[in-house]
Amino acid sequence: MGTDQEGFGVIIRICRSTGGRWDVLEQDRPIGSFDSREDATDFANEVTTGRAGASAIVLEEGSAGSEAVPDSSKQ
Repeated sequence: MGTDQEGFGVIIRICRSTGGRWDVLEQDRPIGSFDSREDATDFANEVTTGRAGASAIVLEEGSAGSEAVPDSSKQ
């Protein structure tokens, strides 16, 4: 539990959708959608709790290539 099929830690991604909501995805599968970034981040952190190797990242809007930025609230 907490790792993908290749043995790597699961990454929960948080990104802004074209509709303005914050979507939470696990392995490219949507698992939640929220009005605020804070609510999406809280949910993603709950999903990763207790899952060894799992982490949540926020894909910042407007960053070059949608680079992943670690969620500092989890540290």
